[in-house]
Amino acid sequence: PYCPGYETQAAFWLVNASGTPSSSLLATSHNTSTSTNFPYTASAMGAAKVGSEYIVVGYSATVGYGIGSTSSLPKNVAAFWNLGDGSLSSAPTSLVFANDSDNPGTNSDYTIDNSWAVGVNSNGYIVGNRTFRAKESRNYPTKMFIAKYSSSSDAISSTTTPITTSGVNSEAAAVNNADQVVGWTDERSVTSQPVFGSVSRLQEAFIYNINTGNRYALNDLICGLDSAGAKSCMHNGKYYYIEYANGITDDGAIVASARRFDSYTDWSTLSNGTNVVVKLSVSSTTAFDSNHDIPTGYVVANQLPVFDYGASDSSGGGSFGIFGLLAMAGAAAVGQYRRFVKKGS
Repeated sequence: PYCPGYETQAAFWLVNASGTPSSSLLATSHNTSTSTNFPYTASAMGAAKVGSEYIVVGYSATVGYGIGSTSSLPKNVAAFWNLGDGSLSSAPTSLVFANDSDNPGTNSDYTIDNSWAVGVNSNGYIVGNRTFRAKESRNYPTKMFIAKYSSSSDAISSTTTPITTSGVNSEAAAVNNADQVVGWTDERSVTSQPVFGSVSRLQEAFIYNINTGNRYALNDLICGLDSAGAKSCMHNGKYYYIEYANGITDDGAIVASARRFDSYTDWSTLSNGTNVVVKLSVSSTTAFDSNHDIPTGYVVANQLPVFDYGASDSSGGGSFGIFGLLAMAGAAAVGQYRRFVKKGS
């Protein structure tokens, strides 16, 4: 149901057991809380059954102000649609953030520039992202958010921003029914450089546990220790830097974008990398703990030496981390691969 473009609207389809759409529905409205001459747009980006209700999340258009400007511009605002029991009888547009101060609104002093929701799980947790129009540590950051949908009130009962470090970017991509979120954040040592219209930042993928508040860099979960305690991070003779996590299944398997290197030297200097898609699967000999956290013994620091000069290479055999890693596809070799943080539109 994702359809970007001009004057678009969120649309929903009911699919029967044979996989054939049996009915369809457009959302009954855009977010029209603010009058605007700009085209209204909306998009659905994730859906789940929460209790007896089908909840869809995404964004709808509103009007706000550009960063550092008092000129009004079209802006996105995180939204959800309650499809009831799935009969598609109605689909009103509701906002994840009800207060104007949490939305672009019409006040140039408001903090948020854009927001959009990307996923929802069966427990009612909605994940998404907000781009700030107020500067933090010389940066206009994008930060992930988590909201809790309450079926009893058909509304959002709470919201939180887990990445609180000033100026640091983060972006959620997906959530599973074990309340685990994946996405990316700025590389752990990069916190001060400006990013908007200037210096780009290196990102690294993470997995975050909503219930415990624990967050782990995926790069720290692919190494193991041999019998002598030496670190081993090679996978089939290659080294990997996992940049963006894009999806996670209920059993914890993750699909991510990564860079693959032929040697430790290339990995440590970000040279001669190849774009690949990787699948990280929980090894048959390991498991998440009862709280869906990573057992401490499987967290092995694997920070890039360009930022962490205490890191060292060891290629000896040993037990691997909680995730086994499989490269699924490749692309042309490139050198340095930092990117500018995407700004919501």
